[in-house]
Amino acid sequence: MAKPLTPRQMKKPRRYRKPAAEARYQKWKARLELMLAVLISVALIILITYAIVGSMYFLVTGMMALL
Repeated sequence: MAKPLTPRQMKKPRRYRKPAAEARYQKWKARLELMLAVLISVALIILITYAIVGSMYFLVTGMMALL
C-alpha cells in the first residue's frame, strides 16, 4: 500500500516551466522569422525599383530611337 501524501506533496504542483533549451530555440526561431521577413521585404523593394528603373530606361531609349 502507498504511503499517505505529506502536506508538502499535497500542495499544488508548480506551473510547468519550459526548459532553457526550448526557450532559447523559441527566441532564435522568432529572430530568424523577423530576419526572413526583413530580407523578403528588402528583396521586393529592390525588385520593384529595378523594374521601374528598367522601364524608364526602355522608355528613354525608345524616345531616343524615335527622335
